[in-house]
Amino acid sequence: MLLRFLIILLIPASALADLRLVVLSPDLTENIYALGKGDWVVGRVSAADYPEEILDVQVIGDYQSLDAEAIVKLDPDYVLAWQGGNPERQLTYLESLGLNLIRIKGDTLTEIPAQLTELGRLLNAEAEASNLIAEFNRRLASSAVKVKEPKRVFYQLWSDPMLTLNAQSVVSEAVDHCGGVNVFKDRPEMAPQVSIESVIGLNPELILASDGLPDAWQEAWQQWPFLDAVRHQNLYKINSDYLHRLTMRTLDGVDEVCEILSRLD
Repeated sequence: MLLRFLIILLIPASALADLRLVVLSPDLTENIYALGKGDWVVGRVSAADYPEEILDVQVIGDYQSLDAEAIVKLDPDYVLAWQGGNPERQLTYLESLGLNLIRIKGDTLTEIPAQLTELGRLLNAEAEASNLIAEFNRRLASSAVKVKEPKRVFYQLWSDPMLTLNAQSVVSEAVDHCGGVNVFKDRPEMAPQVSIESVIGLNPELILASDGLPDAWQEAWQQWPFLDAVRHQNLYKINSDYLHRLTMRTLDGVDEVCEILSRLD
């Protein structure tokens, strides 16, 4: 990786004016636009839907399946993949076709600045990256909440089956940052399936839900009025795009979680 950065630094800015990028992650796509290089993106996955301009860019597949032929035809200078997020088998195949594939890591809040730094170096946007990182660090520090006793929080990713997220998720990081504790943080699976009985046993004071849940999700919880979260009607949807993707908008998701948790005091 160091060698790649050294090579990039030796390339004159004029040589980078016409880079063609195929991007295999909504997070990376959004961050490239935030750096002012969105017009270099010539291929995207179907889930990449922000900002609105990206909708005019050719779709080359989705998380499960990539159209290698379409990617090759786009003749990209780089194919940017989310390390650990895109299926490694597909990435290895793209490399076997001679494509210049770069894996970029980004799984936690603290890794967002590192991802922006790497993208800034690759795309000759180091000044833009530095500005975004400064803003990110300032906003994240200003939103931190310290409490004597963290509030018990259950995050409902889906309802049938009942799914949640463990401590390795950005949602859980945001909950901790805002003075809460994810009641299923210690589960080994990233997105464990849990039972109603297990949720009842942990008696959360707050239930947060993905905005992908059906509209009647709150009504479904009313059959358990003895739960602290239900008794006090602490049931809120959050914008899942903010916290399921690692971008500058993740800060908006953190702010949303902090604002909700502040209502419990």
